[in-house]
Amino acid sequence: MTSVGTLCHSIFKTVAQTKDDTEAGRRIHELVLKAKGDEELETLLTPTFVRQELTDDPVKYVQQIHVPMLALIGTLDRIVPAEPYVAVMKPTLAKIPGSKLVVLDNLNHVMQTAKTGSPMEFGTLPETIAPIALQTIGDWINVTAKPIP
Repeated sequence: MTSVGTLCHSIFKTVAQTKDDTEAGRRIHELVLKAKGDEELETLLTPTFVRQELTDDPVKYVQQIHVPMLALIGTLDRIVPAEPYVAVMKPTLAKIPGSKLVVLDNLNHVMQTAKTGSPMEFGTLPETIAPIALQTIGDWINVTAKPIP
C-alpha cells in the first residue's frame, strides 16, 4: 500500500498536469485504486479542490493583515511542511508588528501531538489540541493584547 503522502503528491501532480477535470477525476480514481488507498481521500481531493490548493497563495492573505498575528506550525505537519512554511512566512510576518511564528515539536496540521503527522492519524489521536499549542496561544495573547480602557 502506498503511503498517504506519496498518494497525495501523485494526485496533486496528476491534477497539475491534466487540464480537464473529468479526466483528472478519472486519474485520481485510478491512483487511489492502484495504491489501495482510502476512498475517502478521493472524495476530499477532487480536481477542483486540488487546483485551488495549487494556485492558493497564503502570503497574499497575510500581507493584507494589519494586526498582530500568531502563526503556529507543527514539525509533523504533513499538509503544510514546517521548513518551507517558515522560510516563506517568517519574513512576511516580520513586517507585521507584534506578529510571531512558532514551530511546535511533534504536532501535526491540526495541532495534535502526533506519531507520524499523517492526516489518517487525525481522528485516532486522543487529544483535540495539544496543551503546548493552547499554552503558546494564551502566552501570545497575554503579551500582545492591549488592555481595554
